[in-house]
Amino acid sequence: MAAININMLEDGVDYEKLGLRSYRLIKDISKKTNSRPPNGKGLLTKFGYLDDDGLLTLYAGFCWDGATGALDTNDIMRASAFHDWFCNNVLNRSLPSSYRREGDDLFYIIMLEDGAPRWRAIYAHGAVVLYGKMVVRMLES
Repeated sequence: MAAININMLEDGVDYEKLGLRSYRLIKDISKKTNSRPPNGKGLLTKFGYLDDDGLLTLYAGFCWDGATGALDTNDIMRASAFHDWFCNNVLNRSLPSSYRREGDDLFYIIMLEDGAPRWRAIYAHGAVVLYGKMVVRMLES
């Protein structure tokens, strides 16, 4: 399928739509976060790197499913990509389950940065928090 270029405020996000609710980054994107790697050293994964200072870089090729429970619009795509990186790494246990909430909060912050109305960011944040709690409960049982 053809690549789609979305320009979001200061951070452009180049990705391609692979199918229904399936996307892949075409170029790296980075975001300063409040998160630090749990072991005090950078966390390198196949499609991302969280450095010691909290800079999270998602690499070209990273795939995600957009925003679960919300429409995939320009003001949510970057947020959903970073959020899914956190979720994937909690699920595969590269990050402790406590990092799920850090990903949820980052999702909310990026949505506001990218121009989402506050009410929509609150709604979407609530949805990812509830869904994340369900997933963590399943992991811990």
